[in-house]
Amino acid sequence: MQKEERITIILLAMASLSLVIAYFTFLPSAEYQEYSEDIGIGSYVQTSGIITQKHTTKTGEHLIIYLKNEKVDQLMVFIPRGGEMETSLNIGDTIFVKGKVCEYNGKREIVVEDKSCLKKE
Repeated sequence: MQKEERITIILLAMASLSLVIAYFTFLPSAEYQEYSEDIGIGSYVQTSGIITQKHTTKTGEHLIIYLKNEKVDQLMVFIPRGGEMETSLNIGDTIFVKGKVCEYNGKREIVVEDKSCLKKE
């Protein structure tokens, strides 16, 4: 094998390895499951429901909404830095959310980590 052929093979191997590393590095960190009461804390979930209540936190910076759907009567959804969204979401609106199941003061909630994970239906 000539020197140029060896260099070409080495470069192709390095490029392939770089692609494999990039694939696993930028792979989405979570797969979203449909929300249910059986889902564990720390799981990533998605669900939709009708807004039954909404309010901002005391500072006005964060938004808390409560959803109702066929699986749960009241599901709290916490939207960090979502206070400005309060005027665009109304009681009775149906929304779709993705987020992480957490527990706050002994109650389960979905924490929406990015505002793009909340959509009006």
